[in-house]
Amino acid sequence: MKNITILLGFILLIAGKIYSQDDKPFKNETFAKAISQAKQGNKYLLIDFYTVWCGSCKAYDKFVFSKPEIKTFIKGKFIALSIDAEKGEGTELGKKYEVLSYPQIIIAQPDGKEIDRITGYDSRYSENPKEFINKINSILDGTSTLMSLENDVRSNPTDMPLKEKLIQEYMQRDQYSKIMPYAKELMQVKDSSIKNKGEFYYCYALIEDKEIRNPQPMINLLNRKTSLINDYVGAGYSSLLKYYLRKNDNTNIDFYYKKVIAADSTNWYYKRAYALFLFENKMNITKAQQIAEEYYNTKDIVDHYQPLLMAYSYSYQNNIEKGMNLFDDYMDKTSAWSMDDKQWAYFYYADFANKHNVRLAKALDYAKGVSDYRGQDVGCNILLAELLVKNNQTQAGIDILKKSLEYVQAKSHYSEINELIKQYELKK
Repeated sequence: MKNITILLGFILLIAGKIYSQDDKPFKNETFAKAISQAKQGNKYLLIDFYTVWCGSCKAYDKFVFSKPEIKTFIKGKFIALSIDAEKGEGTELGKKYEVLSYPQIIIAQPDGKEIDRITGYDSRYSENPKEFINKINSILDGTSTLMSLENDVRSNPTDMPLKEKLIQEYMQRDQYSKIMPYAKELMQVKDSSIKNKGEFYYCYALIEDKEIRNPQPMINLLNRKTSLINDYVGAGYSSLLKYYLRKNDNTNIDFYYKKVIAADSTNWYYKRAYALFLFENKMNITKAQQIAEEYYNTKDIVDHYQPLLMAYSYSYQNNIEKGMNLFDDYMDKTSAWSMDDKQWAYFYYADFANKHNVRLAKALDYAKGVSDYRGQDVGCNILLAELLVKNNQTQAGIDILKKSLEYVQAKSHYSEINELIKQYELKK
């Protein structure tokens, strides 16, 4: 009797595993076979592009694709594939569909032609599965889809505002190479404002496309001194600044910070960021200190950048203590604020203290506070781990980093975290 019970339990266990495998909405097929099955079954394709380091991809698996009603819905209408965009045929398919960010869910016709896509993760889909189902159905119904807009443009080849709308939809989906032919059409229009927009969109797409990464057309455009409105000049310089920030090219970062600031000298966002860049990279400290003083003494501004920049300024005067005292005073004044209002003060205080190895115990408290508040912010958790280790809590730091691997969003962070874990394991 005991043996029969064990055998029955084993059979049920295997059956449970088989059911669990069959219950998954994604098929373990090649792309070519998926297309064949979609055509034979008269079904659409759903392609979930992910990477191992993408936390939002994991969130889709855990909180969206695991919902019974969503699994049933997908299995009923689609041949569904979940594809690692950095392995096997995923690398070529990623290029085919111009997948530049993750997660990226492609809804396609049976022959693989894209209808539209869902870019990024939306928590509404996990809170209410019907939100996800309704979104997919609206795509299948042709309601405001990219494909319907493309068809409208083909049916109205002289409608330039419609083409501009299509360009903007491509921008939202990171499909930069598709922008270029339509941007070229705008560039042929006699109306100078439309022509200038076309030139901007074309150059922007060239810079943002990760396969091309060519800043020269935008540089040429901005150097021509055309009648581009100021907003487009600023946007162009901002795009070049982002490009060189990605490249870690400090010489050009410095140059384009100056250009962006010159385009709008009233915009403190870039001026304070420029000062922080100069301080952190030990470049033109006199200029950085000048900006810090000006920002600190600007009326009607009360934010963490004021004490932070002054703390950096004093650190270059060999007086870190004076800067930290000033920052401490600011933190005391904001102690009654909500965490939403003071979260960045917590982060930058902890970050500055960590870099200069001062106030480490207090910095740890602040890092814990902001990490608790911002949850899955990987940058905050890396900072918290570093401070835990410096405060002789190495295992706690390792645990934080391992947890962060579940929702990390950048490949560079994924590599950084794994490297830190290795380093800290050796410290134990």
